[in-house]
Amino acid sequence: MKFRCDIQGLRGFAVLAVLADHFAPDVRQTSGGFVGVDIFFVISGFLITSIIIRELDNNEFTLKKFWTRRIKRIFPSLVVMLAITTLLLWTVSSEYVKYELLRNLAKAATFTSNLGYSQTQDYFGGQTQNPLLHLWSLAIEEQFYLLWPLTCLFLYRTNKKLTIYFSYLITSISFFANLVVVFYFETKSFAFYNTFTRIWELMLGALLAQHLLRSGDSENRKPSATHQLVSLFGLLLIGTSLTITTQDSAFPGHLALLPTFGAAAIIFAGPQNLINRHVFGNHVLTWFGGISYALYLWHYPLLFLMRTINPGRTNFLLLSFTFLISVLAAHASTKFVESPIRRVAFRRSAFKALSASMPVLLIIALILQNAIDKNDLSFVLDKYSALDLGNQSDLDCLRFRKEITVRTLKRQGCFDAPSDGDRTVFLVGDSHSGSLRAGLQPYLESNGISLFGVSTGWCSWWQIKPLDDDRICAEITREFLASISRSKPEILIIDGYWAKIARGVDVQNILIEYIDLVQSLGVKKVLVVGQVPTYEAGLPQHLQNLYVSKGLPIPELTPRAQVTNDPKGTQEHMRNFAYPLNVYYRSIDDLLCIKDSCRVTIGPNLANDLIVWDYGHLTEAGATFVSKILFADIEQLLAK
Repeated sequence: MKFRCDIQGLRGFAVLAVLADHFAPDVRQTSGGFVGVDIFFVISGFLITSIIIRELDNNEFTLKKFWTRRIKRIFPSLVVMLAITTLLLWTVSSEYVKYELLRNLAKAATFTSNLGYSQTQDYFGGQTQNPLLHLWSLAIEEQFYLLWPLTCLFLYRTNKKLTIYFSYLITSISFFANLVVVFYFETKSFAFYNTFTRIWELMLGALLAQHLLRSGDSENRKPSATHQLVSLFGLLLIGTSLTITTQDSAFPGHLALLPTFGAAAIIFAGPQNLINRHVFGNHVLTWFGGISYALYLWHYPLLFLMRTINPGRTNFLLLSFTFLISVLAAHASTKFVESPIRRVAFRRSAFKALSASMPVLLIIALILQNAIDKNDLSFVLDKYSALDLGNQSDLDCLRFRKEITVRTLKRQGCFDAPSDGDRTVFLVGDSHSGSLRAGLQPYLESNGISLFGVSTGWCSWWQIKPLDDDRICAEITREFLASISRSKPEILIIDGYWAKIARGVDVQNILIEYIDLVQSLGVKKVLVVGQVPTYEAGLPQHLQNLYVSKGLPIPELTPRAQVTNDPKGTQEHMRNFAYPLNVYYRSIDDLLCIKDSCRVTIGPNLANDLIVWDYGHLTEAGATFVSKILFADIEQLLAK
């Protein structure tokens, strides 16, 4: 097909939108530059399918020729970027970060970077953890390039009309699956990374290509008023998607229709209309479009490297410098690596070497992974530091992702307590109660005690009348209180990060008000759990700085002076509150601290026995340790 400057410019626009999102994460709250990837998907589906169908029509298509072109297009810049990124980050990374880099290098070399991220890697939170996270989209495209030509060849030889029918079928099923995952199961991370819930975007471009090819040569047609309006409509759709889509949006979902249909409309309108010629066909966007692939590859690891060397809030000057280096690296990679290799006729030996580059990187990554000592104290502590609340997402009744609504919590049975509340316990609180749940729930259930309720890091659980601007929090509170009223549970456990809560409200007032309400609804006894001793820099980093870096063994107890959890003395105040009748307070601080020392591990195996994995969220081992004491309290309360 003929080269289209407007599509090249659309590529440039898409990559600049993605870069704006990555270089200015604070802006992500109000804009959605990440939709540039969705535009890329439509363009890729359109161009690849156009090539395949044209060659099939002319009896010129072969899988070998197709995949050879893809290898010459994709591999050169990717191999160079992966090799240089690994070498650069190796010099500034800890052992655990090196290990994670090698794991992600292995995924990149096999084009499976999107697999598994839906459970372990939040796209927005993960941008400080994985320098190769951006390759998830390339993996989806490569999987498409592997399967779609095979499918087209089979369908074309069977009956060429089947190709477009099959395209409609896959597009519809994939889009529907995307909606179900985002809105019913409320796991947008899965929909974001999963190939099947994304393939409809590439297939949208594929459908457009088939329709334009079957309707005649659209590239040389004169622009009509209709095509001018279609192009304008496409521009408005893309602009709207950038404006209304944020990291908190239910995305992909239905919102992904905006950038994808916008891109499809611009491509459909043809290269001759005003917007395509003067907006997307201008020299700046087409130049960036020419280096878009290499720029997408290079900017992310360079940004990661900059933030590794210079952690914390980054100034505008340093971001600008990193952007400039990214553009220069992309330009050099395109001009001196990618373009020469694409133009020359490869000798067989040279092509074999290029094809073998990814398997070689995979082998190197696997060998070096096995060479890293995973029992090294620094490795273990860094592994703890890399955890986040997403690691608890496999537990039910947690709302650590904003998209989770009452519907999912109901499906998980969080509110389905029996009307007879005998030996029924409810738990409410913030993310700290969620980390406690990891040990408490299995411990209670193994002893015949049912646990219900919700732990959320996004709602102020104590607000009896939640703010109107958080509809989901209000629904959760209403449903939770209604469930308590129906069940009238024997015990309600309240757990939270009290020192943080005390920064904004009077803890005693909100506790008494909340307890009065739940007791009026039928709760018989209330157990208030004090917070875990916390550490300003996080316990793993704390131990790293004070012990491991100095060659000292990690002690079972650390001086209380190193605990910075309670500058306002909230814990001491909570011990002395005038609680209502049948309300009991359990100090976790007293449980984990002895005189002037506080426990940091519960056993000799540091990899499994650290109390908290960050500043104060319990590990599973820590939660189990604390739950044993709480279970004894619960048994006593149930017996009264």
